[in-house]
Amino acid sequence: MEAENLGIEVFQPQDVNSESTVEWCKKKGADFLVLFAYGQILSAEILSISRWAINVHPSLLPRYRGAAPLERAIMSGETETGVTIIQMSEKVDAGGILIQESLPIEVDETCGELSEHVSRLVPFLVEKTITGLLEGTINPKPQSFEGVSNAPKIRNCERLINWENPSWMVHNLIRALSPSPLAFTTFRGRRIEIVHSRLADREGSGRPGALIHSRGSLLVQCGIGLVELTEVKPEGKRAMPASAFTNGYRPRKEEILGN
Repeated sequence: MEAENLGIEVFQPQDVNSESTVEWCKKKGADFLVLFAYGQILSAEILSISRWAINVHPSLLPRYRGAAPLERAIMSGETETGVTIIQMSEKVDAGGILIQESLPIEVDETCGELSEHVSRLVPFLVEKTITGLLEGTINPKPQSFEGVSNAPKIRNCERLINWENPSWMVHNLIRALSPSPLAFTTFRGRRIEIVHSRLADREGSGRPGALIHSRGSLLVQCGIGLVELTEVKPEGKRAMPASAFTNGYRPRKEEILGN
């Protein structure tokens, strides 16, 4: 870990709310507790140890509270998200807002790519927040009761592509779940995961899930419109471009995905 390489002490408790963890935190006497992408809910005792306990959340709160804010924003077709730093409370992602900054979501951007943009913004905002709190220029503002939405963890059943949906919904699902856990369908009775896609620039009129391929491209008919699969991962294989898939598997015209 980079922290260890820099000579910074690293403590990784299995239970953040255990008595031993509480005692360790008290001994450190830190002014700030900074939380980011952490899976456990902190107790009131842990939150009270430091002078300030702040949480970095990748959404424009109060929208998309929960474990999968970036995935849910992309799945919903949002064109904007952001980073919010809040004062932590016992209620998940509901504390007072300290700093908030927006980020655009590009039309073909995956969750992995968006996460990288967020990670580059976070250090600057954390530093700005800490400085503002120490200088008294930043104070928490209560979150609005309007516009609250939740972003629960992605369930496995949500990964299955429904080709009867419009092409934009299929495309948003694929990019929201890339690079992990990946949206999937079936081909000849076996699972095939979709790594990358884009909206096709032409219309189709076949049955939803029907494959339309030409010159190495792999188009799929949706309930409305076509989506082009540009990178796929057949079951038991590595990810490959659409051209390699069509050359290797020789899909037949109008063969159905998800059948």
